[in-house]
Amino acid sequence: STQSTWGYKGEFRSVLRLLKAEGAQLALHAGDLDYANKPELFTSFIDEELGSDFPYFWMPGNHETRRAWFSDGGYQERLMNRTRSAGAQCVGEVGITSVCTYKGLLFQLSSYSQMRGHHHWERPGSKLWTEEFKRQFASEEMRRAVWKVCSWHCPIKHLMGAGSVLYVKETAYELCRDVGGMVLVGHSHVYSRTHMLSTFGESLTFVDRDGPVVLQPGRTFQVTSGLAGSYIDNFWKRPPPAHPQFLARADKSAGVQHGSVFCTYNVGGDMRRASCYFKDITGKVWDTWEMRSRAGDG
Repeated sequence: STQSTWGYKGEFRSVLRLLKAEGAQLALHAGDLDYANKPELFTSFIDEELGSDFPYFWMPGNHETRRAWFSDGGYQERLMNRTRSAGAQCVGEVGITSVCTYKGLLFQLSSYSQMRGHHHWERPGSKLWTEEFKRQFASEEMRRAVWKVCSWHCPIKHLMGAGSVLYVKETAYELCRDVGGMVLVGHSHVYSRTHMLSTFGESLTFVDRDGPVVLQPGRTFQVTSGLAGSYIDNFWKRPPPAHPQFLARADKSAGVQHGSVFCTYNVGGDMRRASCYFKDITGKVWDTWEMRSRAGDG
């Protein structure tokens, strides 16, 4: 299956049409849904371009309000209806602490970096929140899954290249690393892909820096795809060696346009092989990579 991921949607229809043209069978949207807090309008665009039954899933970003998320007819209710109609199997509070499976792909819909839950959840990243994450990552479904996509809105500071810095704990990254998953985030209005990593924070540890992309317990990498918005940002200016954590990147100065990451799994009938690329709405491909998973047992 082919998965698409992006962030904020000023060029929403253009990116949706790109998604359709590329034959995506699932879309993950890492927060900042429309910058207008209008759930009905947001989902109407998806329905018009992709169909009301298309498996398009999302989570809150820092621009979604609690009222727009939790109200009747809000983002969460619409997400819940969509996961059910698409046949995705989810546990946890949907879009907040949920882990879902769809046609063999396991992925998070998490507000880890942004919003507390509807009833009893404390602030994002709190001890209670972290314990729930640990329980989910220790589950049999997580252990068995070959491909795991850990997705929330905002990256940690040391894996950001642009945008406002929001406080995000490293715990979620460590849990994803321990099960051999990959991290997908939005927030920054740029595209970037990091090297394989085993530790985070101010001291990053690279793994097989020039080697193939192999996911297994003890290593992960991050893709930031936030290029479907009303503006495109530039990377922060840093002295050489600038941004050594990134293997690939694209921003306004490079001429990148709005676009999406696409990943195809089960390439050539091999359940452990995947192929990915970032493509913008002009048709230009800015990054491609092949990857293998040694995680899970299927």
